[in-house]
Formats: sequence, structure tokens, C-alpha cells
Amino acid sequence: MKPQFSSELAAIVMTVMAAASTAWGQGLLRSTELATPANAPASAPKPSVPPAGSKPATDFETLSQGMDCSGYPAFVRSKDAVGTVRVLGSTTVASVMARMGEELARASDGKLVLAIEGGGSGVAIKALIEGRCELASLSRNITPAEIEAFTTRFGYAPTVLTIAVDAVTIFVNKRNPITQMTMAQLERTMTASPAAGARARTWGELGIAEVPDSMAERPITVFGQREGSGTYSLVLDTVLRGKPFGSWVRGEPVPSSVTQGVAADAGGLGFASIFYDNARSHPVALSRDGVNFVQPSYANVINGTYPLSRGLHVVMNLPPGGSLSAPVTEVISYILSRSGQELVSVDGNYPLTGEQVESSRRKLLPAPAASPGGPSPSASPAPTAAAPAGGAPANAAGQPK
Repeated sequence: MKPQFSSELAAIVMTVMAAASTAWGQGLLRSTELATPANAPASAPKPSVPPAGSKPATDFETLSQGMDCSGYPAFVRSKDAVGTVRVLGSTTVASVMARMGEELARASDGKLVLAIEGGGSGVAIKALIEGRCELASLSRNITPAEIEAFTTRFGYAPTVLTIAVDAVTIFVNKRNPITQMTMAQLERTMTASPAAGARARTWGELGIAEVPDSMAERPITVFGQREGSGTYSLVLDTVLRGKPFGSWVRGEPVPSSVTQGVAADAGGLGFASIFYDNARSHPVALSRDGVNFVQPSYANVINGTYPLSRGLHVVMNLPPGGSLSAPVTEVISYILSRSGQELVSVDGNYPLTGEQVESSRRKLLPAPAASPGGPSPSASPAPTAAAPAGGAPANAAGQPK
């Protein structure tokens, strides 16, 4: 029998979802504090819109300008961190964690191993509840149903750590000259019942001035991801606003297949993480209002103005007042280090801000040992406990969470 959804549990779920609609977080969050870059505060900086007459950037090097992890804490290897850490869920996060796993295995002489399994964000929290992984990976927000299931089982909320930020990017074939689309135009390519206009079957039907006559009759081939992935959920909620995907949208088994499909089809259009950009496709800027077109750049993801911004997360079972195992602590320490975040940025994702890294380290990692005869370093204060389930989130900076 399904457990009763108590008023206390309802309060936990309502708290997390309310927080998610007002701000994006500081990195480490109880699920009661979860927020996303797509829902930045109203005071967020304006998007970096290209000057009139200029074309939006279409290469990762330009889009990633502003990333700098040089001041982040160095990773210090712990000899106690020996064993296997199981990571299960998002295929997008799996790509990031696989690269980190290689570096951790090298640093530990093979004594610390990340066992990474995909399957999509939809299977991650169930695996965490069942004890089949230490880190459940999500490329979308944790859902009310997932919070309910976890809290019903354990009596406290899960802990969510943002490991990187990301732009779900709309890609077109390199031979396609368009550089921008409105959200309404995008919706018309993906569902049979768009809010405005009819389904667009060819590029000419979209009314985009950049489409040349030679492409006007070319069919639009849409490459997407399968139900259960975080990327699928974000596009469903943000672009289609809950309307079903059309049967013509090709649900690819892995994100790399999306941009490969777009690269092979002159009429192709697809959605995937910016990480999967390749030389034979290019991203387009998006606009909600048809006036301000926002590129999937690092700056626009951080300030929350790019419509398909998101965090990439790992979720942990950390009881209030409890501590993580030595191997899991080592993995989190690497994620929240200069080495970990530089790896994120060098390999094609977007890193956390320095404030996010520092906030998460304070809350989750042990404070460095005091130097002989002196106090603990002021830059690394003792960790503070995350807010208890259902409690008001604490934030010394006073920012909404």
C-alpha cells in the first residue's frame, strides 16, 4: 500500500519546489533548498545579446568565455579513500563522472574506482533508495514524487550536489545558416499541437528570415532523447509546456547520437547538452519574446537567462548530522576542486562558480586541519549542516535558495 502523503512530507515537497521556482542554488543543497539556473531571480544580469547585425557565436571556445577555475581549492588526495563508489542515472552526468573517474583512479593508483551506470535520470533516485548506488545522477531537478519516495523511506530529505552547469542546446546542421530561433518556432517542430501556429514540417514553414530558398522545402528532421532522460524532461516542460512530443521526433539512445544525427542530415535539428557539440553541427540562440535572442553561453547559463539552462547533480543519502564515507568524500572533494572543475570546463561542460564551490565545500567537506600553533584557515571554515528536512534553508549571504 502506498504510504500516506502526510502534511509534514507535503511541506518538504512544497518547500523544495517553491525554492526551485525562485533561485538557483549554491551547489550543495538539501532537496528542500533545490533551485536551478533556469529560474534565476528577477534581478539576474541581462543576457549577453549579440550587437545588432552581428551573428551569434556558434563555437564552444567563444560560448565558454569567462570560465576561470584558477582560484579554486587544489585537490588533496586522501590515503583513506579506498574502494568503489557507484554512480547511476543520467547519461549526461555519466560522461562528466567518467572523466573524473579516470583522474581519481590515476591519483589513487587504482585504489579508488567509480563504477558508472547510465539508464537515465528517471531511474536514479529509485536506485539510491534501494541502495544500488552511492551517487544518483540527475540532469534535471529532483521531482516532488522522488522527494516523497526518499523521505517516506528514510525520514529526511536527500542531499543534492550540483557538480556542473549546462546548456541544453538546440543544434542544426553546419550547412544550415540559421543562427537563432524563437521558443514558439522550436515548439512547432516538436509537437502536433503547438500553442501558436501549426506544426512546421519544412524549414520554410517556420518563417525564419535566415532560411535560404534552397532550404525552404527541406524537411525538418528532429533528433531528441528518450523518455526518462533529464534532457527529455527539460525540453518537454520548457519548450512544449507539457504537450506530447510528436511521433516523428527521433528518440536517440544516447546524447551523442543526437548531434551525430544532426551532422549527417542537412535538415536536422536536435537537442542535447552543449558538451555534445561537434564540428558538423552548430548551436542556435533562443528567444522567448522574438526580440532578445540568448546564446547557450557560460555567462547566460550562470545568470539564468538562457531558456534551457540547468544544473547537473548528484544526489546522496546523507542523514542530518551524518557524514559521508571516505571514498564518497574523496569524489566530492575532487568535484569541488580546481582539478575537477577545470576538467569540467576543458572537456566541454560549464563549471560551477567560485561561490558555489566554496558554499558546497563548507557544508559537505571536513575542514582542513589547523596548522601547528595556529587556527584553522579562515578560507575553509568548519562545515555547516544543511537545513533539516522541512526547515528553512540557511544562507549566510542572504540569497534566496
